[in-house]
Amino acid sequence: MRRFSVPVLVPFPIVHFVFFNAEPQRTQRIAEEKALNSAVLPARLEGFSAAGRRDLRVSALRTIRPRAQCSFLGMALALLLGLFSHSGAQTRESLFPEIKGWQLTIEQTVYTPNNLWDVIDGAADLFLEYNFVDLHIARYQKSADLEIKVEFYRHKSAVDAFGMYSQERYPDYHFIDLGTQGYLEKGALNFLCGEYYIKISTVQSEKAAQDGLMTIGGSLEKRLKRTKSWPSLIAAFPTKGRQANTEQYVARNFLGYSFFNNVFTASYNDGASLMAFIIRLESPDEASKTIETYLATLPKEGKSKTEGGRFRVRDPHNGILTFILNQNNIYGVIGAEDKISETLLTELGRRLAGVH
Repeated sequence: MRRFSVPVLVPFPIVHFVFFNAEPQRTQRIAEEKALNSAVLPARLEGFSAAGRRDLRVSALRTIRPRAQCSFLGMALALLLGLFSHSGAQTRESLFPEIKGWQLTIEQTVYTPNNLWDVIDGAADLFLEYNFVDLHIARYQKSADLEIKVEFYRHKSAVDAFGMYSQERYPDYHFIDLGTQGYLEKGALNFLCGEYYIKISTVQSEKAAQDGLMTIGGSLEKRLKRTKSWPSLIAAFPTKGRQANTEQYVARNFLGYSFFNNVFTASYNDGASLMAFIIRLESPDEASKTIETYLATLPKEGKSKTEGGRFRVRDPHNGILTFILNQNNIYGVIGAEDKISETLLTELGRRLAGVH
């Protein structure tokens, strides 16, 4: 039995398609048929594609001799598999740059919403609230005594990443200019960069370790090339009296209510402890229904509505809330109702009108 082998070149892996012919005398005719198919098929497909006829393109494939059809489809499949394999490798490598003087080791396991509990069991649920997509982990080692771990948490959007970052930062941290914002503590450097929330840590605490955190963080930021921008609604919060680094994005269950979602907040302390909040919904109708649902949960006494879509309620769990329904926006202030809160509410509405 004579065997004919046709090599197919693809990026990865190298695949060989092998055909067997039990009748040597038919070799020449088969070769002629294959040559004809290789010449005719591309022309047929190109013509059908230009005409926008998907059904005819399928028909063209079905008219090919069985051996040639198998060869053509096999080549296409092998090429796609090779490209996908190469693309996946590029994804990991693009996140973690090589840094001179450091040995890089990238973990092969990629954590997704299905297995995030395997690595951060206690915090996985919170990450999932902020549309977590995947987690890549790598380690940089400078010596036997100095190893630094990097965790790349990718979220669906930059707003989701900010929300998760805002849940874990505290106003008294040592903030640094890295990405949109970062903070450096003993043995840890976390920062926000586009849709990524990046955590860098080490068990070592000497100066060399802290310097290493900054070196690696800077290299990661350069590799990502993301803009240093905050979510647009942050700009609506008045700056006077606002406590620095208290802005948050609450994805779910604001104030303990399942219907209050996608909420931006900021804390104020100008003679009184206040919190301002903004909820931007998809439509005015949705915003109205959300208010109706909230009011229905409160006792009849202690809630009122005034002109201009303004509401004042005494929430048994959260104190006094004064808020305004304006188109698809619900914005308000939580805290004592006085001149300070009134001024804050007025300014919040004015600034919000200019944010799209």
